[in-house]
This record gives sequence, C-alpha cells and structure tokens, in this order.
Amino acid sequence: MRRHHLLSFVLLLFALSLPFWAAAFFLSSPDGTPMALPVSALQFVCPGLTAVILTCRHSGRAGVRGLLSRVLDLAKIRPLWYAPTVLLVPAIALVTAALTGRSVTLPSLAAVPILLIGFLLAAAAEEVGWMAYAADPLRARRGAVITGLVLGSIWGIWHVIPLVQADRGWGWIAGWFLGTVAGRVIIVWIYDHTAGSVAAAIIYHGMLNIMGSLAPIENFPVAGVVTALVAAAVIMTEISRREAPAAARS
Repeated sequence: MRRHHLLSFVLLLFALSLPFWAAAFFLSSPDGTPMALPVSALQFVCPGLTAVILTCRHSGRAGVRGLLSRVLDLAKIRPLWYAPTVLLVPAIALVTAALTGRSVTLPSLAAVPILLIGFLLAAAAEEVGWMAYAADPLRARRGAVITGLVLGSIWGIWHVIPLVQADRGWGWIAGWFLGTVAGRVIIVWIYDHTAGSVAAAIIYHGMLNIMGSLAPIENFPVAGVVTALVAAAVIMTEISRREAPAAARS
C-alpha cells in the first residue's frame, strides 16, 4: 500500500461524492425515506467505489477480487465477539431511549428483512472503503485508537453536507458527529479483535443504520454522547492492554 494511500482515498472519495451532493439541491427524497435522508445519502456507494478504483489501479483485478472477498470473512469472528458486534448498538439505543424518555419504534415483521438487507448492503459498500482499504496501513503505523479517531473524523465530515441538506441544526450535527467518531473507534476496536474482519465492521455499521431508522431523530445527539462514553471505555481498555506487557517487562 502506498504511503499516501489515505490522502488519495479521501480526495477521490470526496470527488465522487460531489455529484450526489449537487443532486440533492435539485431532487427531493421520496416520502417515508428512513431517517428522512436526502438524495445525497446515496453517496454510501462512494467509499467502496473509491477503494475498488484505487485497488484496481495499484493491484489490478486480482487485487479487487481480494478486496471484495473480505466482505464475507465471517469465519474470522470468534463467537464471543458476536456479542459486541450485534448487541452493542441496540444497548446504546435502549440507554438513549431511557435517558430521553422516547421509545424505539419497532417495524412490522414484513419490513425487518427489507431493512436488514438494505442497511447491510449499504454498510458493506462503505466498509469496503473504510476498513478493507483505508484502515490497515494506518492501523499498522498508529494503532487501533488513532485509526478509529482519524477515520471517524473523516467519516463524520463526509456526512456533514447531507445532514445540512436534511435541515439538521449545527447543535444536532455536533452531537451526531461525536457519536460518529466514537462509533468508528468502536468499529476499529471490534475489527482489531476479530483478526481484521470486515464482515464484523459491516454488521456493526448495519446495526447503526437499523437502529437509526427505528429511533426518533431527536435522540441522535444523546446517542452520540452515550456512544462516546462507550468509546472512551474502549480506549481506556486498549491503553491498559498495551501498558500491561510493558509493566510486566519492567
């Protein structure tokens, strides 16, 4: 992987996203769109597309096949790690609902498979870029925590224009941004403990989308704070884990 792979990824990602941002100024999203997302939310295809373009350029078709094959690497996930991968987001949603006094709206049983498939596919399109392509070189140099903070910040900034187009206020966006950066820290933590499983990242990301569609929009900033507290606990755990061998050697 080239030294400046992350810069190339970010520049191409934002360039590919521009048409989606522009389209949202002229087109309205259909009624009933989950989370009242604008047309620009279709930018979810861009991280994966960016990764495919850059991988094809540097490694050819064989590299692209290897990149895409990581979407199905479920065998890397040990049974114990399915618990945080699947259950952490619903737990955060329930705590948020308890703190705000607002409920989580359950969909009809018929809608569950549609939501599940749609949001997992969208998550896969993103995580091919964020984790399968962008994460590993940064993680090798800086570790999981810094990788989560850096990619989470880029991830959040990339969403700002669609959120503005969805008429979110800056206070709301700030709370959401905090939760987004924290969410990426958690995703990288799970990825780090599942032998680099992109499938685990997809599942967690998909759960974020599913719970986001079921919870009232007003809850999101509070959910951001709760997620940040969970991420802080993850960071402290990782720091302690790294310090333990050093203390044993001394």
